[in-house]
Amino acid sequence: MGKWRYLSQPIGVALVVAALVARGQHPAPPAALAASEAPAKAYAGPWSNDPTPMPAPRPPTHPVPPQPLALARDATGHFDIFGQINGAPAEFVVDTGADVVAIPADQAQRYGIMLSPDAFRPVLRTASGAGMGAFVHLDRLDVAGVTLRDVDAVVAQGLQQTLLGQSALKKIGRVAMEGDTMTITPSAY
Repeated sequence: MGKWRYLSQPIGVALVVAALVARGQHPAPPAALAASEAPAKAYAGPWSNDPTPMPAPRPPTHPVPPQPLALARDATGHFDIFGQINGAPAEFVVDTGADVVAIPADQAQRYGIMLSPDAFRPVLRTASGAGMGAFVHLDRLDVAGVTLRDVDAVVAQGLQQTLLGQSALKKIGRVAMEGDTMTITPSAY
């Protein structure tokens, strides 16, 4: 048996394991495996008699596109939406007639926008004449489930509310009005 002795040991172990598996018994895992490290049983499918529960569904591996957002007209006739400017919470009035996002000067610091008083110029046309403002770029604007980068905006003196204008709305997607409902449909990425 001399030269076959070393070959017969692995074959003998394999035959014992195969016999145990065929009888429905499984050999114990090596002692090095702790109970929490024991291999998990695979799900055998809905047509098996195996009592192993079905595994939990996995989250999608691709980003889920944002869904359309319906906004109701408020008592003042505006459409309000919440979001973030540079990571800070912001409440916007959707203004499809505004060319850019407009931020009240007294709120700019909240969004990390630092301007000196001499940065303001007559850049806005208002019903009462020229409005003073300073053009800025927002690093990040999150609204309607969409994150926008490098958004044109103006910090305006005398403005009371933050306006979500076309510099953001065009990047987000489509805006539609029907009665007292405005629907913002983000573009597919």
